[in-house]
Amino acid sequence: MKYCAISLGSFIIADAAVADKASLMHESGHQRQSLVLGPLYLLVVGLPSITGNLMDRFLHKKWSGERRERWYHALPWEKSADRLGGLNAEN
Repeated sequence: MKYCAISLGSFIIADAAVADKASLMHESGHQRQSLVLGPLYLLVVGLPSITGNLMDRFLHKKWSGERRERWYHALPWEKSADRLGGLNAEN
């Protein structure tokens, strides 16, 4: 789980390197998605989120960290988690 955070039900598990306020707010947005979607959360959000994370790690190695963050958080389920977690467009 290096440089990673994950939300599973009422738990947020995060690597200390990424456990800042914005990341925790983002993960709380995923918790809200889970409450709304119930068991569908894993198919609608969980699987695409993990897939996007892996795609970024393997395909975007040469990108700057800022560009990678913008790409990842532009994915619809991640953008929704940001919004539901109380992050604005600048975060």
